[in-house]
Amino acid sequence: MKLVSFLLVTLILVSASTFAEQVPNGWRWYNEPKAAKKKRVEKKKQSATPSVTVKRTMSAKQQLDWFKAAHEEAQAAAIIDPTNEQKAALLMHMNKYVADKSSRFGMTFKKVLHTTPELDYLKDRPAEAAARQEHLKGIRNKHIDSIHKMSNDGWGMFYVYNGSDKLSDTLGSSLQNFSDKHGIALLGISKDANLVNSVRQNEIDDKGRLDVPFVPAIVLVNPITKEMKPLSYGFISMDKLYGRFYNVATDYQDQDF
Repeated sequence: MKLVSFLLVTLILVSASTFAEQVPNGWRWYNEPKAAKKKRVEKKKQSATPSVTVKRTMSAKQQLDWFKAAHEEAQAAAIIDPTNEQKAALLMHMNKYVADKSSRFGMTFKKVLHTTPELDYLKDRPAEAAARQEHLKGIRNKHIDSIHKMSNDGWGMFYVYNGSDKLSDTLGSSLQNFSDKHGIALLGISKDANLVNSVRQNEIDDKGRLDVPFVPAIVLVNPITKEMKPLSYGFISMDKLYGRFYNVATDYQDQDF
């Protein structure tokens, strides 16, 4: 009996110990294992993003526009308030700035001409009096040659005018002399039936067959090819007329002197 009692007590103790360590299945919801605490991973502090400063440079045109606006404002302020010495001084400083810049550019311009002679206007057009006279003589000869060429090719001039305008007679006289000197035919055409005496040959355009936008007008005409080319409108000088002949003869391809 003692042995049975001993075994029974031992069994009870072992069972109690076992049940003490185990939790019944029905109560697991109460003692669910806690989630393991995650170790905090210290993030490295990111260095603050440096501020970015963008420098915007104005273009030359923008700078010039800005200065022009500032100069105009300073000028207006000085004029509106003429007794204000500070405003007058500001305007004077700005004017001096412009003058200094212009002077400096002028010197740079000269330097560039000396180092880049092909840009110099005087290279082909001398300024010295004697040389210039010879230069102009060469130009005039080219103009006269173009007049002779056009005359030989059958071209002549129409002088379209209103005879009631007294200046038409004056221009007609110059054109008749020009015609006689260079051997190119000239025909005067009156739009108002009033003839000028300075032109030897005249006709009256009473039917409006020759349409020109303005009078007086000088028109080159080739009866052979039926071509017409305007030379000038208004009261042109004969010096200018030489150049117009040359322009038309070269179809405006050669340099206009």
